[in-house]
Amino acid sequence: MELNCKSSTGRGTTFEFIFRGVGANPAPRPAPKREVAPKVGGVVFLVDDEELVRRGTRRMLKLLGAEVHEFGSAGEALARLEAGVVPDLLLTDLAMPEMDGLALAQEVKRRWPGVRVAVISGDPNREAALAAAGVIKVLLKPFEAKELGDLLTQVLSRPA
Repeated sequence: MELNCKSSTGRGTTFEFIFRGVGANPAPRPAPKREVAPKVGGVVFLVDDEELVRRGTRRMLKLLGAEVHEFGSAGEALARLEAGVVPDLLLTDLAMPEMDGLALAQEVKRRWPGVRVAVISGDPNREAALAAAGVIKVLLKPFEAKELGDLLTQVLSRPA
């Protein structure tokens, strides 16, 4: 694109935009390369108090082939577990009101030791405490579908 500007006192300003290569047959642009995560599957409990984060993460999980049950609080997820629905993976945010992700991870590992647990966090300094609680993996925010797919592949391939 080219921009020409002409200005005259008392006459105003004229802008001329020239778009090169735009016509009947514009040159094709190569599509940006994006890594695509492989389909993984599995039943995932997604726990995050932020609806927008849940919505985006749910979309990614579904694209990865996961069956997603989403919850806005740790209490909701625990209630579903108590009702007998047990996931392959509990994916929880670390910072939540009432019961945070670390407390949820500890409670789930205590009561349902076969459930794998991974945490979404914006704080890279909590990995040691999370590992002690039985958390297999920490996924740092922000993340893309490829990273989430890699996490699911790693976590679901391990024995519970």
